[in-house]
Amino acid sequence: MQLKPTYILIILLIALPAVLPAFQPPTSDSSIALAANVGYGEEDIQEKLQEALEKASPETQQCVQCHLTVTPQIVYDWLRSKHAWNKPDNVTHLYEKLGIEATVAGKFQNYPYTVGCYECHGMFKEPDRADVVNHMGQFDIVPIVTLKDCSQCHAKEAKEITWTMHGFGVLNGPLKPWYTKIVKYAKENNRLDLLPPVYENTGVDLVDWPWYKEYAKKLQQNPNDPEVQQFGTIYDTDFKDIVSPLYPVSGVFASTGIMDDPRIKNSFIYFACMQCHGTLVVPYENNGMAVKYWGWPSNGAGRVDPDGSLGTCTACHTRHKFSVEEARKPYTCGQCHLGPDHPYFEIYEESKHGNIYDSEGGKWNWNAIPWKVGVDFRAPTCATCHMSTIADAEGKILVQGSHDLRQRLVWDLMHFFTFPKPKWPDHAQNAIIKGGSQLTGAGLVESGVAVEGYQLNFEEAPASGEFGFPRLAKITLTDELAQRRNNMKSVCKLCHSSQWVDNYFLIYEQNLVEYNVTASYAYELVKKAWDLGIHDPSNKLDEYMELMWYYIWHHDGRRWRAGAAMSGPDYTFWHGAVDTVMDKLGKMVNYYNTALELRDLKKQVETLRATGASAEQVAQLEDKISQLESKLAAMEAEVPQLKQELQSLSTEFSSLSSTVDQVSATAGQALQKADQLSKTVEDVRVAAEEAKGGISTATILGALGLVIALVAVGLAFFRKP
Repeated sequence: MQLKPTYILIILLIALPAVLPAFQPPTSDSSIALAANVGYGEEDIQEKLQEALEKASPETQQCVQCHLTVTPQIVYDWLRSKHAWNKPDNVTHLYEKLGIEATVAGKFQNYPYTVGCYECHGMFKEPDRADVVNHMGQFDIVPIVTLKDCSQCHAKEAKEITWTMHGFGVLNGPLKPWYTKIVKYAKENNRLDLLPPVYENTGVDLVDWPWYKEYAKKLQQNPNDPEVQQFGTIYDTDFKDIVSPLYPVSGVFASTGIMDDPRIKNSFIYFACMQCHGTLVVPYENNGMAVKYWGWPSNGAGRVDPDGSLGTCTACHTRHKFSVEEARKPYTCGQCHLGPDHPYFEIYEESKHGNIYDSEGGKWNWNAIPWKVGVDFRAPTCATCHMSTIADAEGKILVQGSHDLRQRLVWDLMHFFTFPKPKWPDHAQNAIIKGGSQLTGAGLVESGVAVEGYQLNFEEAPASGEFGFPRLAKITLTDELAQRRNNMKSVCKLCHSSQWVDNYFLIYEQNLVEYNVTASYAYELVKKAWDLGIHDPSNKLDEYMELMWYYIWHHDGRRWRAGAAMSGPDYTFWHGAVDTVMDKLGKMVNYYNTALELRDLKKQVETLRATGASAEQVAQLEDKISQLESKLAAMEAEVPQLKQELQSLSTEFSSLSSTVDQVSATAGQALQKADQLSKTVEDVRVAAEEAKGGISTATILGALGLVIALVAVGLAFFRKP
């Protein structure tokens, strides 16, 4: 039989697609995937390192050769990163998948090498910063890679971080007393150039602190400069001149005189507050070859760096692996968002979301970009709800991600009362320049600092004793607040029905209303104690009712609100509402009433003495006074006991965490063995293919089809008719 030319063409078209891929170079996506192939315990790790170094710049190759002997761990972290296998502008392919237009800095466009040591430490963004050194006589580097440096390839994420409480974590936290002095001076002397441009750049461009970049040089080179003499640093007094909720022990330290002890340096602040909030990094000495820092080490989210960067990427994507998987897992957020004052991690573990994660999270695809709901993961982590880009099974973007955490949040749950989040992340500027206090809530709405667009409506809810649903007051959100709420709801509705989601937020916000009512009552009680002289307001953190109030808004009340936000029943009720109302507020009321009774009795004694009353009458009243004073003293003695109980709870939690870590490690070993078995199977498959000439099965089948086609052609031309 003679084959017609049409049939021959069809056979060729079938065969060629299977053959051609074998002759095509790998795409950027395959290069990105290669990073995941470097596991742990692999015998060929050195071969893979050499493979990565072949793609790296000569400078990076020099770095690695030395650091393999000095700090080998960071070399292997880098080897397992996507940086080690990708050129800088490869990142634009990932942004394309996410529907984002992005470019890298000009110096990195068409750059011939992958991202290595030199590209981050040597090609830094700000050439005139105070901590540049000539490293080993080879090339100029900076020891600290900053958010600005990362922004050269990740501009979107860097900008968004600086618009948030993460970027301002230390200026709103441990640095605030020092920073407040600068803000006040700037306002009084019309020197707003001293401040980060939050009002101009928030939501538009990266917010940094250019003044501090220049100030850091003065701190290093000219300590006698008038500005240095005026402002100094936060570290100069060892935090001894500050009594503030930012340093909770400061009140009792000050009133007892412990603060005056020269051995006290408040060093816990470095490893407590600043470990999460960040530090002011001061490059106080630089001889051109090595630089000495204070405020270092620090991975705090809001770290202020010598180039004026506000915030750091490595708080969540730790160096030198910079893992997406790590940042997506709840433990990363839990390193800071835990404990008695903001137990978000513990609440997550108690929730059904956390339950599913603990049960199945080890099987999820943590590195997929975009992250496909139901395909790559089953339940949300912190990142899913607050940050992640989420797609459907085909990769279509359903929810656009952002490092701007304001985009899906409406309420501030961290301070005296619940108000909408502020428009700008700088609490000191908002208070001093705009007139809105984030701590007390005073002026937040009137000054326009809080985002506008909410209205509380009780009229739509049935009265108590009246039949009808829904039962609760409704908070109506409009404009930007409505958009933020819809952004969060769009994540919830990927799994839940609209009715489920709407009712949940209705109940959640009723909890916020009830907390505000309770907190307002408690705060008014403290102010009455100050007005009546029961407590001295000059130190607001050392007397009984003041400490109870601190625990209400900073501990118990936060747990109440956060538990309601994240579906944690124990934290909403037992650790939240019950501790707020039955414990702290109940004690405040008892103390206040006892103090008033004592005050009245003392007045009666004075009156009786003045009118010549009998000694027996006076003695009876004085005995009662003594009893009441003992009662107050017993209540005040509970404050140290409360602190001990908190420490005990913390110890129990640490012990439990250790047990969980051991179980997790055992599970991790099992997973590692499974991975090794999987790799063994893969090696067998590869060996089998190599036996066939190193060609894939698809290629072999395609080639076979091509051979068949050629045979058919031969038969067609040489077969006799």
